[in-house]
Amino acid sequence: MFSFPKLTSISINNFSLYEKEGNIELDFINGVFCLAGANGLGKSTFLNLINYGLTGIVIDPSKDFTSIVSTSKFYSLNKKFAHKYFDGRVNEIDREASNIRLTFSIGDVNYEIQRSLFESEELTSYSRKIDDIDTLTNDLTNSELFSSYCQHITNDIGLASFDQFVFLQHFVLSFDENHYLLFWNNELMETSLYLFFGVDPNEAKKANELRKDIKRFGSNIRNYVYHKNKLIKDVDNLKSNIASESDLKLPHGIQEEFEELDLKNIELDKDIVLSKNKLSQTNHKISEKSYELSQKKAEYQSTFDNLFSENNNNSFLSDPRVITSLLDLKKEICDDKKTDENFKIFYTLIKDGFCKKEVNKDMGFDELKVFDKAITELEEKIKVEQTTKFRIETEIKISNNELINNSSRIFELEKEYGDILNKLSELAKSDYSGVLKVYENQIREKSAEIEEIREEKANLEKEFKKIERVLNKGYNKAEEDFIPLFNKYAHNFLGLEVDLKLRNTSKGSTLVLIVEDTERSDFFQLSESQRYFIDIALRMALIEHSCNNATLLVDTPEGSLDIAYESRAGKMFGDFVDLGFNLIMTVNINTSQLLVELANKCKSSKMQLERMTEWTHLSEVQYQEEEKIINAYKRIEEILINR
Repeated sequence: MFSFPKLTSISINNFSLYEKEGNIELDFINGVFCLAGANGLGKSTFLNLINYGLTGIVIDPSKDFTSIVSTSKFYSLNKKFAHKYFDGRVNEIDREASNIRLTFSIGDVNYEIQRSLFESEELTSYSRKIDDIDTLTNDLTNSELFSSYCQHITNDIGLASFDQFVFLQHFVLSFDENHYLLFWNNELMETSLYLFFGVDPNEAKKANELRKDIKRFGSNIRNYVYHKNKLIKDVDNLKSNIASESDLKLPHGIQEEFEELDLKNIELDKDIVLSKNKLSQTNHKISEKSYELSQKKAEYQSTFDNLFSENNNNSFLSDPRVITSLLDLKKEICDDKKTDENFKIFYTLIKDGFCKKEVNKDMGFDELKVFDKAITELEEKIKVEQTTKFRIETEIKISNNELINNSSRIFELEKEYGDILNKLSELAKSDYSGVLKVYENQIREKSAEIEEIREEKANLEKEFKKIERVLNKGYNKAEEDFIPLFNKYAHNFLGLEVDLKLRNTSKGSTLVLIVEDTERSDFFQLSESQRYFIDIALRMALIEHSCNNATLLVDTPEGSLDIAYESRAGKMFGDFVDLGFNLIMTVNINTSQLLVELANKCKSSKMQLERMTEWTHLSEVQYQEEEKIINAYKRIEEILINR
């Protein structure tokens, strides 16, 4: 929740435009302060004075700030205009003494500031009190007072930078004579959304700077592409001049085709050489693996033979000790002699010889498994290399075919246009080769720079998307509460069902207005008064949803207001004030139903009418109608007094 300035008083001193009063002293009640007067008396100037007092700037109407995505850039570009703005409204004799003083509160903090109309980055006096205790140190210069003010008000509101406050004060908390619309301007809307819907102010500031950088990179890319295309065009013109100067004529595109085929063949030759080297390396690997495979298979066969051959020297039946022991045992059995001793000998031989051989045989089987695994792996590797070999051979074959086709076409071109092509080539080498080379180098450099900028832009967009997802999440969370607030104000004015849709586009995130199930994405889809007051309704909904307190400034565009909507606009303003927010508005004093409805709703306890005709002299036309103007004032004042 933000806390924005809630104005309590204003003092305008030595302001020549308000010549009847000279010095203006006003206290603002909680509710509506309505400065009513005729055209040309300085109503819009009054709101500009308030915004200048708070921010130190006046918006330069000659510049289009709606396309500026950076709050810091908006602030810096407007710093110097206030001097020009007040120059025509303050006489030379009043310049040095002219100033504005404001008192306001932000939550529990009370501010009082005073500044000269011609020193926008200084304060002549400044106090910031909490519980009537001043929080400022003494002996600060005017510029130091301003710096301290910028830091304090930023922190007390809950923002990340003073320029964020300046942006919001001029584009959300004000609807001034410039009539900037949030709904139909992506840059203004996106910055507002990031600040009002769940994005940390520091992240909102980061998003603002990222959007600025993305826009700058996009502009750079367009510029670089333009210059690259211009270089290419210059090269084409130069080649055309070569042909023209030498009086050599070629059908359109022949020289370009010839040069392109020649370049392709050079690249194909390089590719074929590289492919043949890769093929040679692959064949070498296949040979190595095949030799290693044959070795493994031989070792496998040898181990296998040792395990299952009965005629080798390790055979049990070939052992002479076994034969001797067996014959001795046979003789004793045949002679009916006792066989215990010879039997033990025979038993020992079998145990130590034959049985041990069986154990060794098991170990041999494990060795065979190792060989078998190694053979399988080698066969797989050879298979992969053979696949690679087939692919490379295919690529070489394709490249050779393309080379042959290109060479055939080159031969045809040389046969038909060879003399002209050779002469053009010689002419280019002798007279223009240096210039062409410079152009070609520049084109390559531009192409490389374009790709580099595109990569940087893509990285920024990726980072921006992360913050955009935070916005979407924050808006989705707030949508259930926010849309009914907007609908309340908008429906009160339009009398139609309205809705909002958050949309993310390459130009930025924006809220799309939907009226009676139809998107109104273009401003001309509503009448002038409808789009003005719908945009004011959006500001009121943003303030109610996200602010503890605030003062909304409105330069009422009643000149464009349809008669049917006058009372509805008054009711919309009254509903906003009933919630405890303040409204400072300027309006033409007439019998408009807007003022009548507002006066009926607010009465004198919540509405203050200031006669601007007492501040300055009327024009001749206005003087002739003075009685009507006075009667219009009286009518509204009577409604305010009657309960």
